[in-house]
Amino acid sequence: MRTVVRILVAALVLAVADAAVGQVATGRLDEIKREFAYSQAVKTSEAVGIASAPASEEEAKRYHEFRMQQQNDKVIFAGLLGALALVAHVLVLRFLPRTVNSATHVVGATGLVYIVFGTIILVVIATTEAQLTAAMGILGAVAGYLFGRLRREEGQEGEAPGAAASAAKDAER
Repeated sequence: MRTVVRILVAALVLAVADAAVGQVATGRLDEIKREFAYSQAVKTSEAVGIASAPASEEEAKRYHEFRMQQQNDKVIFAGLLGALALVAHVLVLRFLPRTVNSATHVVGATGLVYIVFGTIILVVIATTEAQLTAAMGILGAVAGYLFGRLRREEGQEGEAPGAAASAAKDAER
């Protein structure tokens, strides 16, 4: 009975919190829409003195709406990829064999999932090659560190290719 009451109280608290956050988010969304509306963009470009005006007002408005929709699609796609990353993480951890649930295996599985999905999200969000270069380098460094450390802990790294064979021959003598 106590568990049921606790669950109901938690659900009530979450519902109230969601309603409060929803009202704040709706107000913020309206503010963002006003800030990035086409009329505001025209005022800003006139104030800055941008001389390259589009051929017509209608063409400029269509281009602006297209770019805004394109950015909205990127945000939605990144959110869906983030949710898919969480699902993949749960699946990988669920099917990780119970006998090898050491911390290094869990960290390796988690790192692999999030490095792959982080790279995909980065590629989706980036608009220029310059934005991709530094971030891809950082992701590569993190992946190299993570998986190099895992191999080192398992004793696979640091041995020359023929070192194991020569050690076996020495043991036979």
